Amino acid sequence: MLPKKAFKELPQNLLSLNKKPKLLSSAIIYGANASGKSNLYDAMNFVSNLLYSKPDEQKIGIYFNAFSLDEKMDGQAIKLNYQFIGSENIEFSYALEFTNHQIVYEGLHFKPKGQEALLYERRGNEIHFGEYFKNQDVIRNYVNRPENQERLILIIAGQLGLEHVQTAFHFFATQFFFWNQTFWDIGNEKNEATLLSILYRSKFTIWFDYYKKLIMSLDIGLKNIDVEEFKIDNTDKIQHFLSTFRNRKKLDGSSELIPFGSYNESVGTHNILSLGIPIIDGLIYGKTIVIDEIDRSLHTQIVEYFIGLFNDPTVNTKNAQLICTSHNTLLMNSDLVRRDQIWIMEKDESGASQLFSLGDVGGLKKEMPIGKYYLAGKLGGTPIIDDLDFKKAFYGSQLQ
Repeated sequence: MLPKKAFKELPQNLLSLNKKPKLLSSAIIYGANASGKSNLYDAMNFVSNLLYSKPDEQKIGIYFNAFSLDEKMDGQAIKLNYQFIGSENIEFSYALEFTNHQIVYEGLHFKPKGQEALLYERRGNEIHFGEYFKNQDVIRNYVNRPENQERLILIIAGQLGLEHVQTAFHFFATQFFFWNQTFWDIGNEKNEATLLSILYRSKFTIWFDYYKKLIMSLDIGLKNIDVEEFKIDNTDKIQHFLSTFRNRKKLDGSSELIPFGSYNESVGTHNILSLGIPIIDGLIYGKTIVIDEIDRSLHTQIVEYFIGLFNDPTVNTKNAQLICTSHNTLLMNSDLVRRDQIWIMEKDESGASQLFSLGDVGGLKKEMPIGKYYLAGKLGGTPIIDDLDFKKAFYGSQLQ
């Protein structure tokens, strides 16, 4: 996400990538419930999610989900456009258009020497390659196979390790990190195994040391964290177990460290233990982290601290970027974020979602109480509660 050049506040909240345009180190997206924030999350995650699907599940038409609230949109293609900076600070632009049965358009451009150049464009069954694209016949042969005609060239060429395309593939596969707390939750038995596996693999690295220090710095009473691996009796299956440790006061006034067990921790502590994973991963490896509902069951000051890590150039030395959704208006704090770091999602009369930055709202000065303006409905993106029918029905039933 790009800053407004005219804004001078909080210059440390901008990422400088050599001579490339500056980027926002973090962005918070607000909006009423059902305004489209989660749809935006899904759209950003679409390609990354597709990369990890099995080959027979990479047929793009499977995931076609058209806008259903406007009849004129029936059968219309879905269009996605991603602009990002890959390794070696090279800018890329990837565009995709598809229906429930075909890829209408797919194109990848980049700027290897400052000027935009074509890598490839695909329109239906026709493919045009730029001069930087090598092994063109290999890709034509792959795409012409019946089982590959609904698969993305980005995935095919990326998995083959073809130059330049692999850089874009690598960005979606490893540098674009999505975190939905409803799904990735240490308290969620279904997905906890994956999270604990991540933690165990990192147990003897500096990554895990940073992770523990982050969690234990947040005044939630944890004194240590450990992950152990066990083999389930009479099987080849491996299970991981997370232990949290707290101080227990003894009768003589001294204290001892005891294992507490993550199952005894609160929902908020579960969320902190989960969120620490993408936050540390982003800061260490310079990733773009997208978190849906970052403030779920968390105190405002902890959320402010997490966002502040990405805004702090002494911590965020690898140009990591945080994009998150929230309903907490206390985060609309001029000491924490710039005006152009606050984004609003709003639905129009047809139910279509529009996203805009407060940097595009005229007359909004940095010293204004933005949170109060937002809650007063002056900036859009708030619910309009019409409870007339409810109250008539409710009061009427009480009178009978």
